[in-house]
Amino acid sequence: MRILGTILLLAVASNLLSQNTISDTVEIEPVIVNGNSLTTNQEVLDSSILSNPQHLNLGDLLSKKSHLFIKSYGIGSLATVSLRGSGAAHTQVNWNGISLNSSMNGSSDLALFPLFFMDEVSVKYGLNSLADGTGGIGGAVNISTLPEFGKQLSLYTSYLLGSFGQEQLNLKIKGGDDKFQSITKIIYNQADNNFEYRDLTTEGFPNKRVNNARFIQKGVMQNLFLKLPSNQLLEASLWLFNSERKLPPLITLRNNTELQEDLAIKSLIKYSKYFNSSTLKVTSAYLSDELNYQNERAGIVSTSATNSFRTRLDYEFNFRKIDVHAQAKYDHDNASADGLTTAVNQNRTEFYLSAQRFIIKRIKTSLSIRSLNIMQAESYLLPQLRIDYQLKSLNLHVYALAGKNVKYPSLNDLYYVPSGNVNLQAEESESAEIGVVYQRGVVNNKLLFTSSATLFYNNIANFIQWEPTAFGFWKPTNLKSAETMGSELFIEVNQVKGKIKKQFNATYSYTASKNYEKQHEFDESRGKQLIYIPEHKGNVSLDLEVENFCFFMNYQYIGIRFISSDNEELLPSYSLLDASVCKSLKWKGNSFIALSAGVKNILDIKYQAIEWRPMPNRNYFIKISYQFKK
Repeated sequence: MRILGTILLLAVASNLLSQNTISDTVEIEPVIVNGNSLTTNQEVLDSSILSNPQHLNLGDLLSKKSHLFIKSYGIGSLATVSLRGSGAAHTQVNWNGISLNSSMNGSSDLALFPLFFMDEVSVKYGLNSLADGTGGIGGAVNISTLPEFGKQLSLYTSYLLGSFGQEQLNLKIKGGDDKFQSITKIIYNQADNNFEYRDLTTEGFPNKRVNNARFIQKGVMQNLFLKLPSNQLLEASLWLFNSERKLPPLITLRNNTELQEDLAIKSLIKYSKYFNSSTLKVTSAYLSDELNYQNERAGIVSTSATNSFRTRLDYEFNFRKIDVHAQAKYDHDNASADGLTTAVNQNRTEFYLSAQRFIIKRIKTSLSIRSLNIMQAESYLLPQLRIDYQLKSLNLHVYALAGKNVKYPSLNDLYYVPSGNVNLQAEESESAEIGVVYQRGVVNNKLLFTSSATLFYNNIANFIQWEPTAFGFWKPTNLKSAETMGSELFIEVNQVKGKIKKQFNATYSYTASKNYEKQHEFDESRGKQLIYIPEHKGNVSLDLEVENFCFFMNYQYIGIRFISSDNEELLPSYSLLDASVCKSLKWKGNSFIALSAGVKNILDIKYQAIEWRPMPNRNYFIKISYQFKK
């Protein structure tokens, strides 16, 4: 209650500053997936959907609003992503163009990415991720922080109270003018996660409570934007985040204590120069991550730390009706851990060149090539070809693309003791996809109807998989190959004008991800679905806004997931239904208060995303937010 009192005190104090119009932060605007994004097979989620209290973190959002499958170990626990049947390390997570994937394990824990720090999230599927770098065999998730120039001074704060001891406090202070902007964001999030579950390992299946699941997350982000003379823009961002998590034991492993603490520092500076017919951008970032892990039963106390310097240069221009994009990247990674005999360094460079041109009026071709050079190791050349055809008479856009990508082994894959395998080969993929987008106005153009369908195929040679050894530890090895193929469907009906603003969208994805070659005589995994990759996944969302009232509903279906390589054991499918309502009220002058309430897992489904790790049953939340703008 002291936190809530602090919010009200801030609200009263800020109300004395001045009076002006309210910004659109409180007003709920719909998510827009625009035509340009769809033609490049990209989904864009704007700030209004990011602020929806239904979504706990980046992983929770993407599981409900995209084709991605999130492998979650529970609220606040590890959450990794699978895109198009690929592994967690096959999806790149970029922040303003800079990769945030760990150099040690190659992946990102999306539970450590608060949505409050993001202004926009986009998902690039398959080969479309190659424009930002290698490694995204499944695709890429791009996080953006954006400026809002104009004379202003505003404050936004919110407090959320939920089931299982969840509390969340957000604070944003924004100020500046037409040339300079400063945005400060602070978050505090905690939960006990002591929900009930049915213990299927005990006779009679009694109800028990999850223990040792509490987490606390704290963070601050500072963004500065400065317009310089002659169409120049300078941006600087600092992101500090601390997470302390108690990791609940498996149902089958009682009375074990696991702790994990993550400390992250992300800093970035970006310079942009806009010429008459070209653009130059230079981005540099320093990333530092420290992880401390304890496991009482196993007697493990370990610490790991990574420091990365990453920079990229982009130059875009038009030459004789050809759109050209040239890019150069340099990454330096340093890692030290109890599992490494010595500190490990890795340096890599990438060069990228793409050219786009209309060969005839409605057909555009795009040809690109990217090179990856791991210094003192290997080099790779990755071509890509894309063709777009616009059939305006039928409101259709058809595209096809094919190319290569590569994922180089992580530092853990190569050097972790005793598991590392320095003889690992890079995972090399050959991909192809074809898609169609249909978009037109309906009901006298009051509604915008959009639909898309995509077929994709991906062959990954030297697929890296960690397997148990006769010595009691796991070791990474190269499978001969793995294939993923499937389809993605998207439908949206959108109306952003009128008394009732509404949006309906639905997604469905079918993914077959299989190993087609035997590793040994008794290998039973040949032709079987890879573990924890659902063949079927679907989402249905409905957003309504009437004046100062809004309603959100989301339904999510996850198909069965096999948990053994021979597909003899599986986790059943499950469905989740969430809903929330909100109401904004004008308080005094230019101050607004918004009230929200919602229910998650309305159907009270008992399910496991990971074997022997129960997930929360039906739960509730309420949220109050205050906004003032001068």
